[in-house]
Formats: sequence, C-alpha cells, structure tokens
Amino acid sequence: MGLGILLAPVSVAAYNPFGGVDCTNTTASTSAICKTPSKDISGSNGILVTVANFVALISGIAAVIVLLIASIKYITADGDAKEIESAKNTIMYAVVGILVVLSAKIIITYVVSKVR
Repeated sequence: MGLGILLAPVSVAAYNPFGGVDCTNTTASTSAICKTPSKDISGSNGILVTVANFVALISGIAAVIVLLIASIKYITADGDAKEIESAKNTIMYAVVGILVVLSAKIIITYVVSKVR
C-alpha cells in the first residue's frame, strides 16, 4: 500500500486524456479540444481589444482606489483648505483618467471594427 501511494503521482502524470482524439473526424472536429484559438490582432477577440479591456480593467480598479483614498482625505481634512484642495484635485484627476481610458477603449473598439 505504501508503494502504491508513492507511485500514484507517476501514473497520474503519465495519463493524457486528449491523446486519442482524432480531429479529422467530423464529430470530433467541432469539439473544443480540436479548435485552435484565434491569434488575430483585430476583431472582437483580437489582441488589441483584449489588451484594451485589460488596461481598462486595471485602470478602473486603480481609479476606484484613488477615489476612495481621496474621499477619505477630503473627509479627514478637518477644514484645512490645503488638504481639501488637494483631495478635490485628486478626485478630479481620477475622473479625468477614467474618461481618458474609456475614450481610448471606445476609439480602439471603433477602429478595430472598421478595419476588418
């Protein structure tokens, strides 16, 4: 039994569940195993749109964090004009950053849809 426990990972690692699939067969060729992903630079699933979506996601998360920090800074300013002005500027810059990223994503999506 102890030997079986030691050799079990070797036998599992050597098993290939997709090794016997014949993609030339008409029924198997439509399966997800036989389909190759598209590597186009344009299109709705292209690299440009994927990168734009990723950058928009990361920028959106960063902007929300910056807005939260700036709002806490605004609340805890305790009437200090310099701190209030700094928090207002941070909020304004975060909103402008969101608008820039959103417009860039819209432009990229529009251009990619027209290039086809």
